[in-house]
Amino acid sequence: MPEKKRGRPAGRSAKRTRPRKTESLTIRLDTRTRFMLDFVAKYRDESITRIIERAVEEFAKNRDNVVFGDDPRLGLSWRDYWHPSADVRAVKSLVLGLPRKTAEEEELEAFLTVHSVFFYQAVEVLEHRDDPDSQLSLSYVFNVERIEALWPDIDELVEKWKATRSTDRDAVGHKMKADLELLGIDAPEWPPISTPRPPRYDTVQIF
Repeated sequence: MPEKKRGRPAGRSAKRTRPRKTESLTIRLDTRTRFMLDFVAKYRDESITRIIERAVEEFAKNRDNVVFGDDPRLGLSWRDYWHPSADVRAVKSLVLGLPRKTAEEEELEAFLTVHSVFFYQAVEVLEHRDDPDSQLSLSYVFNVERIEALWPDIDELVEKWKATRSTDRDAVGHKMKADLELLGIDAPEWPPISTPRPPRYDTVQIF
């Protein structure tokens, strides 16, 4: 008797896998809010986690722009700050701006400004190339490969920069350049003369 081959039943497609949940969150709620959460979860026959996820998604959709200053064109949404890499997210948050910064974040921002060629470029571009009245807008081009190589050691780099910036302001830049070259990653000119466009980048345009 021939052996039966096992496989997926006819007419059934492969089960779609959702992204793995790797983050945990502990929150405190008053009794009324907790009751509402449980009530909605039972009514919709969904988990409490999914109810919270849905609420956050709806909130982000309705309040998409986080506006800095008085010009609504400068509004940035959470999508501009998002990147799968936590290191890239950290750099983007510092470069694109945060509503409130700690002293440590201000120090990191100063470090990034001085050593920007290692992490990103600020490029002026025309909003509409064919329109003679088109205004210039600013695009930030983030070098993903360099950020992921350098950012894990950012605390050490900042401390070295603070210790040497009054005597040798280029010391940390030379170290980062050497570290990148050791890893076989394209390194920028240092001290910077020109800033070529990074081979791997993530772009955020600010109008």
